[in-house]
Amino acid sequence: MNTANGDIWRRMVAEEHAQSERVMAERPPGDFWKGLTHRFAPRREGGAQPQDGTLDALMPIAQPQHTVLDVGAGAGRLAIPLAQRCRSVTAVEPSESMREALAAAAREWHVSNLHVIGERWEDASPDPADIVICSHVVYTVTAIESFVSKLDRFANELVAVVIFDKPAMANFYPIWERVHGEDRLRLPCLAEFEDVLSEMGIRFSTTPLPHWGPIPFEGRSEALRECAQRLFIQPHSKKAALLESLLDESLVETDVGLTLSWAQPHTPCLISWTPQLHDQSHRS
Repeated sequence: MNTANGDIWRRMVAEEHAQSERVMAERPPGDFWKGLTHRFAPRREGGAQPQDGTLDALMPIAQPQHTVLDVGAGAGRLAIPLAQRCRSVTAVEPSESMREALAAAAREWHVSNLHVIGERWEDASPDPADIVICSHVVYTVTAIESFVSKLDRFANELVAVVIFDKPAMANFYPIWERVHGEDRLRLPCLAEFEDVLSEMGIRFSTTPLPHWGPIPFEGRSEALRECAQRLFIQPHSKKAALLESLLDESLVETDVGLTLSWAQPHTPCLISWTPQLHDQSHRS
């Protein structure tokens, strides 16, 4: 099923991807997420990073008897603590580096009821689960209607999608524009996703979650490495030298580490609905 709002979504994703591919044409291939997995790992109470408000919102919903399917589980930020609470969790994660970090987190947290599927959601064939969650994944999905339809089809009780109110990379846009000399095209986010769901006939609810503060960097070297990776900047290039200069004037010290001086918080939203697109008799 293609929708008019889905066409808008697809166009935004295609244009952003084309810009990215043009900019990173000389960058060596590899797993983009390697070196960034720590951003997606589970967080311990009292640790250096604050607890995830998404997890706080999901814990009252996910009960001990529930099975959970985490689509795009990353390094286990949600999957690991949910596995400690629920009957079982299946994590669908295509990135090898993320899966390695997820396995390490499962060992560290003594989680044994976690099953990992190393495929894209579009290609995966998991068992249905009581609750299907998908946190900060849909931004880059091209065939958004079929992606959402599959989330709905594999959920017995609830689908929960977490998505930002503005592009996840928005705080990096000012550097992108100065380094690459062009405006950064944005990916779809909350407003576009709500439009797609509405046109698909899905009755959903949207719950704003606590703000996410700007990404802190432990030091200048981490800031340089991560900004270069996120902006597809080739090491030892003229753009890399320009990035170093920009960071010298843009990084500021905060209570949690270095941040970009202009960076603003993001508001994640939990969009949830009961399965609606498929007959309940086909869900087990």
